[in-house]
Amino acid sequence: LVGQFDPAPKSADSGTLSFLLPSAAPQQRVRVYLTDKHPDVGPPRGGDALKVTCNGALVVPGCPLAQFNNRPITIAGSGFTVTHDPARMGGLPCNIEIAGRALQPTFADRVFDPKLGGFHVRNDEAPTRLLQAGGPLVTEIIVSAHYIQKGKDAPEKPGMGYRFTYTAGSPVVRVGGFARQVRPYAWN
Repeated sequence: LVGQFDPAPKSADSGTLSFLLPSAAPQQRVRVYLTDKHPDVGPPRGGDALKVTCNGALVVPGCPLAQFNNRPITIAGSGFTVTHDPARMGGLPCNIEIAGRALQPTFADRVFDPKLGGFHVRNDEAPTRLLQAGGPLVTEIIVSAHYIQKGKDAPEKPGMGYRFTYTAGSPVVRVGGFARQVRPYAWN
């Protein structure tokens, strides 16, 4: 059994507790007891632990992410590596390696006005990133960026936030999103 606690922002009293439970038969119960006495337990077996690095240095959970704002962050899991670089793609994944093959995705998330044209999230050169959880079981990065065209914000400053959740031992990445802007605007 391996567990990971990720404190909520600005709080040491609450957060998310994640467990990697042993396999159990359908009728078998698994009990988890929380205590302040614990054995020294390492990461998940079989190389499934997630590893978060910045320029090759390990990013330790609880470490202020501000010092990494201008540098790429890489999440390495079992069989994949994903890089979030604030200088490329608005902080969204700019390089994905699966089984030794590198992919450079292009994100087409945009707002459009017939007179002004398109504004893209990928054009934001100063996105913010928050490392919500830092492995070894779950790594979660929240990327927030504005829609930009030629270095300028779109009218009413619309923006988008994405939550990327990586789980140890799984090739699936959960992605959630939220949109915001100052006032309503009729985008096409």
